[in-house]
Amino acid sequence: TALTRGGIPADPSVQVTGIRHQARDRARGNSLPTAMGLLKHRAPPPEQVWSRHVTPVAPDLLIWGPKLMDTVELPLLQRFDYQGRTVAWGKMGAGAPLVMVHGTPFSSQVWRRIAPWIAQDHTVYLFDLLGYGQSDMSGGDVSLGVQNNLLMALISEWALDRPEVVAHDFGAATVLRAYYLNGFRPRRLTLIDPVAMRPWGSPFVTHVRQYEAAFADLPAYAHTALLEAYLQTASHRGLPSDALAIYARPWMTALGQPAFYRQIAQMDQRYTDEIEPRYTGPLECDLTLIWGAQDQWIPLSIGQRLNGLLKPQRFIPAPGAGHLVQDDAPEAIVEALRTAVAK
Repeated sequence: TALTRGGIPADPSVQVTGIRHQARDRARGNSLPTAMGLLKHRAPPPEQVWSRHVTPVAPDLLIWGPKLMDTVELPLLQRFDYQGRTVAWGKMGAGAPLVMVHGTPFSSQVWRRIAPWIAQDHTVYLFDLLGYGQSDMSGGDVSLGVQNNLLMALISEWALDRPEVVAHDFGAATVLRAYYLNGFRPRRLTLIDPVAMRPWGSPFVTHVRQYEAAFADLPAYAHTALLEAYLQTASHRGLPSDALAIYARPWMTALGQPAFYRQIAQMDQRYTDEIEPRYTGPLECDLTLIWGAQDQWIPLSIGQRLNGLLKPQRFIPAPGAGHLVQDDAPEAIVEALRTAVAK
């Protein structure tokens, strides 16, 4: 089936969902469709089609276009019991295993524009950390001190042997803690703006830690305004309304509002202090370090320091991207992963 240069089907029997988003994405400076094009792949069985925006067409092809899928949410259909607490997870694709670990205050939905590309030749595993997304928010420990043990339990549950891992922010800290404290050795590791070194944590974090109960009881309108303003600071380009809604939704429920402030209140630099002295040279795996060049949460200077300590095979500043590189420059992540696999 032929496609035009712009990705519009030359064959009218071919359907491309979300095509209306192309003009908006071009206006926002997003370049993945022109840089990488739309991809054609054999369709999986119907039960494996992962979202309503991946459409079987003409008659057995899929047209994939991650930049067209701003509103797609990745389904986490599986549940894992971790010490009496429910963890939501899912997987897609076929091939070598790759685990994606999100950061705070997000969920596995940060990978919605990355995972479909990688699932072309990997089995991609996604999950929500304890206290985030669709996982248990009822209370208890949601700090970095528990998440690395959860990660190891999931890898055991999935029976994975040295999977590739991609991790962001607190997720990257979780993987580094698993590496240094649990003996985890991934085959390849990509860290994106990791929470890994002092200093981290904003004045807002300090204030919430001091007055958690007051924040947890804010009127809904005040919580919404504060939450959305906070989320927007993660993006250099600015989050569109659909992305903002995806990230805010888990924190807007009766359980979610106090859970949002709980996870902030439990942020503690001692969890990275515990492993930072061990950054004394290259890891025992291929390492790529990606950093948003305009990250206002953890500046690029921290990334440059970490680069000097861990000596990754690749250090990639992402121009025009803030802390949330997955939204500001998803093509940088996809390209980095493809490059690492090719080496």
